[in-house]
Amino acid sequence: MIGLIFNTLEQLVIEEFGEDTWDELLEQTGSSGVYHGLGNYQDAEIVALVVAAAEKLGKQPNEILRWFGEKAAHQFHTKFPELFARFDSLFEFILSLNDIIHPHVKQLYPAAEVPHFNLIEQHENHLVIEYISNRQLCFLAEGLILGCAQIFSTSVEVTQSQCTHNGDKTCHLHVQIK
Repeated sequence: MIGLIFNTLEQLVIEEFGEDTWDELLEQTGSSGVYHGLGNYQDAEIVALVVAAAEKLGKQPNEILRWFGEKAAHQFHTKFPELFARFDSLFEFILSLNDIIHPHVKQLYPAAEVPHFNLIEQHENHLVIEYISNRQLCFLAEGLILGCAQIFSTSVEVTQSQCTHNGDKTCHLHVQIK
């Protein structure tokens, strides 16, 4: 996992819960807390931080990942506005992930391992995409979609009909415009 993700998590935890909370998470997980934006770190470290945050805040890890994704989308929008500015709608943005957004991410962060999204079904107000990643961070993807929906001033509901955490081969994310 690239350092940018760790830096973003740190910033968001400190902003919302305070520096002491971030320090407690680092202490509980044995993490150094030193992450270089272009560095590449073990996936297990981000998972440990998420699990520790869930325990500390009395939430489930999937809730923390969803929260993080939603908040991180806004951070990424601030940091990389050009990635969002070229799109007129949330669905257009989502459908560009494999061909435009992720190649741009790989250009900035060559060590990044990005997920892949396959379009399963598309209607005017409903999109079904397959999320494929060895990391199994589908709840982070849900949160990122929710955050991006806010950026595009679109009210959505995101659900899953299949999830690897339930034993399915891949995750199917349903994005419904309300």
